[in-house]
Amino acid sequence: MFKEYIGQDKLLKKKIFVLFIIFIAVELTDCEKKKCEKPWRTFRSVCFMFSDTNT
Repeated sequence: MFKEYIGQDKLLKKKIFVLFIIFIAVELTDCEKKKCEKPWRTFRSVCFMFSDTNT
């Protein structure tokens, strides 16, 4: 019974490792420079709406 648990634990670790690698790959592909259309401004790859006038 104990040996079966160890086998399941290794399988779980493999699944977590594979999911972690997939997550890292997705994050790296999303790191492209982002450019927003006007009047939006880019700050740390996030688009924000800034007013050009103080009205």
